[in-house]
Amino acid sequence: MKNKPVLHANEEVIFTSSGAYKDSLRSGWKLSNLYLTDQRLFLWNSTRTLLQIPLENITGISIQEKYFILRRKDALCISYQNLSNKGLSQVWIMIEDVHKLKKKIYERSLLKIDQEGIDKIIKELDPEKQIKLNDAILIASEYVVEMRLMHVLDKFIAEDVKPAVEKAKEAGNMLKKSGKYLRDAFMNILEPARAT
Repeated sequence: MKNKPVLHANEEVIFTSSGAYKDSLRSGWKLSNLYLTDQRLFLWNSTRTLLQIPLENITGISIQEKYFILRRKDALCISYQNLSNKGLSQVWIMIEDVHKLKKKIYERSLLKIDQEGIDKIIKELDPEKQIKLNDAILIASEYVVEMRLMHVLDKFIAEDVKPAVEKAKEAGNMLKKSGKYLRDAFMNILEPARAT
């Protein structure tokens, strides 16, 4: 039985905490240990990895209030590109300091946004400029999500579609060769029959 998760080569643990998670609004909370590394976020239950998300697949992070043991608490909601089902998924994580985890993920993921710094700047602006800045931030975050989705799509095409097309071409060439072989064999059978 394993007590600690196996890390990838050159992977470094940045943050760890025990807590709970749920990967569906309908599911209950499941206990786990959370590990944030310089490559991924993963949940571990002392015997196996329950969920892992490469940092480049994270598309959004927010704090949401959720019921946890008969009261409402802040939970970290992570939206991510789920490569196993080729769609977007969410997971909610409940640990003691979700705000610290949110900041650490922002610092290491492609989001690269210092939310505290943005909030401070927004407070110093007049209301009209606050609205314009919020709109610009929203557009920029949508652009980041679109770029990530394009990256995932490019990866899907390179790793799944192109190899399938190459295999289809190979199969077509083999059918073409076998068709030529069958035609020649059929002609060899008919030629002697015509001669007689």
